[in-house]
Amino acid sequence: MRTRHILYLVTILICSIAAQASPAMQRCAPELDGLYPSTWREISRAIGDLNADRIPDALVIAEQPLPKGRAFRRLIVARRAGSNYCVVYSNDSFVPTAGEAFMDDPLSETGVQIRRGVASIDLSLSYKAGSWELKGLTYRFKLKGGDMALIGLDSTTVNRATGAVVEYSENLLTRRGIKTEGRIDQDRSKTTVKRLPRRPVIFMSEMASALDYRPAEGE
Repeated sequence: MRTRHILYLVTILICSIAAQASPAMQRCAPELDGLYPSTWREISRAIGDLNADRIPDALVIAEQPLPKGRAFRRLIVARRAGSNYCVVYSNDSFVPTAGEAFMDDPLSETGVQIRRGVASIDLSLSYKAGSWELKGLTYRFKLKGGDMALIGLDSTTVNRATGAVVEYSENLLTRRGIKTEGRIDQDRSKTTVKRLPRRPVIFMSEMASALDYRPAEGE
């Protein structure tokens, strides 16, 4: 586990260096694809209202292809301003990179979504070696003060060796955590509800990556 973590951090460093050499992002553009270089490609997009002004906002993940099948990824939050989309927040490290030798592409097919003012980012972790776990993760954020504030997390973990299934959901606004444990071959399960400890607001800009976040511990 520690070796995978070190390799991932090294990859982030390499991709960050590559990104610094990339053309600068446009702050405003008539179309969303004008907010990143023409050599990049969009891999996920969601349109919805993030700030309750009834004007569509956009959440986009774009990637810059790198050698050996790798890709640097950038998350962009943009607001509609007249005839343009203008960037209000971007992040170069939260969305895991693609092309890792030890794991499949961590970005889920559903990618990003916007529902009722909440931005969701879905990941799917499947390691090729060193772990029997399959894990699905959904991070939920609200746009706040020019940053993205984490308000919740849903996760489902399946152990391919034992058949154990653990579902966990935490709401950082209500400080409520729900954990359900069971098995894929059984209908029975055990659910535990806990009060989460009070903690400061966690912003996306403070997180090295999605994979570094640890759920709050119940009291």
